[in-house]
Amino acid sequence: MNDDDIEQIASRILRDNLGAFGFQGSEVRSEIDFDGSPVVRIKARYTDANAPTKAITKSMHEIRTALLREGEQRFVLLEGEYLGDQQIDEDVN
Repeated sequence: MNDDDIEQIASRILRDNLGAFGFQGSEVRSEIDFDGSPVVRIKARYTDANAPTKAITKSMHEIRTALLREGEQRFVLLEGEYLGDQQIDEDVN
């Protein structure tokens, strides 16, 4: 799977699990980890500093399960990015 395909799946799951905590979007990058294995790194952006670890962990497991069903074997690394009061949808000139 390419990064765009993975992002569509991940974004849907993250929106379901983190929508109540200000989910703003995600970024997916294919990488090679420290031991040379291919991985998928997903960054979830949200605005609520109190987003529970349980929801983030649940998201990671659901993303991994969904990707396995699609034949994607790479390990998934999910990290959160708390945006605070930042706005990522508008360009500031």
